[in-house]
Amino acid sequence: MRFICDAMLGRLARRLRLLGFDTVYARSAIELEECRREGADRILLTRRSRNKRPCCKQQGIENNERKRVFEGEAPQALPVEGATRAPVIAQGAKRKKVPPCGKAAGNPQVDTDVKMVLIESEHVEEQLREIKGLIGPAIDKERIFRRCIECNTELVEAEKTGIESRVPEFIYHTHARFRLCPSCGRVYWEGSHTESMKRMLKELLP
Repeated sequence: MRFICDAMLGRLARRLRLLGFDTVYARSAIELEECRREGADRILLTRRSRNKRPCCKQQGIENNERKRVFEGEAPQALPVEGATRAPVIAQGAKRKKVPPCGKAAGNPQVDTDVKMVLIESEHVEEQLREIKGLIGPAIDKERIFRRCIECNTELVEAEKTGIESRVPEFIYHTHARFRLCPSCGRVYWEGSHTESMKRMLKELLP
């Protein structure tokens, strides 16, 4: 399961990467269009409905291009079990029957023709709860903390002796295991965020 987060969901993109999901962060309408064209299987997570579309002047694109980016095929929102709010259907979207997902329906099902979920909350913890029924069954514990939260690249194990100059001295001497992003060069180790994410996992996992 792969995602695109729009410009208003940068923190959610980082959390999804921590959970092991391949998640692209589109900072502009043009990037969003490119991501959707290159990753047709990705599910778009957005806080924008038609009445919240950005101004053309701000994005530097013409009206017809904006319509093509944000209207497209007018996809529906995915049904999400356990959400704090009911997912919103994009205005003008063609309504179609979507198979139920989550525990109530047995094995979770996702309609592959449905490519968008509208996120309502401004807070990342609530945003994760809104998509709990979608991502919970797809979380692979072996993939958690295996992806760079900045550039989305899969991390590799790092030789401790090779990263001594790149981490604080205290961290180097108190941690035995490090991971490295081969793309941007960031070094990762278990920190306070690990415990907070483990608590969140208990809530998200079915």
